[in-house]
Amino acid sequence: MENMYILKSNNSIIFNDGNINEVVFNFKEYKDILNNLSTEKI
Repeated sequence: MENMYILKSNNSIIFNDGNINEVVFNFKEYKDILNNLSTEKI
């Protein structure tokens, strides 16, 4: 594995080694958690 790419595609973060794409994080599955983290608490 000489080249490693980290891509953001729509709702996913993807690792790519030039041949295989591997989805490592899917924002749709964690949308409620991400919204909760970005909401300011008073």
